[in-house]
Amino acid sequence: MNKENENLNGPENSALNIADVMPRFFLDERVGCIAIRDSHHPDFDVEHQGLDSELPDVVEFEMGKLVNNEWVVPEDVTNSFREKCRILNGA
Repeated sequence: MNKENENLNGPENSALNIADVMPRFFLDERVGCIAIRDSHHPDFDVEHQGLDSELPDVVEFEMGKLVNNEWVVPEDVTNSFREKCRILNGA
């Protein structure tokens, strides 16, 4: 084992903290909706299963459109949200 990794083997490091490995602002796209979320928000809950505009860590939210009985997020909306995440993360 190399020196850089030897301190990662203790029991306190048995699982990674998701906030340490993901960007602060990330895109969350579900069936028919999309959001920019803040993984550093004090009420961010990685275990939460739903997605809606009322979540405290949601920065921006948009519903898709109903097309042929399916909810679809238009590609231009997805691209716009990706660009906003990139900017918010300082890239």
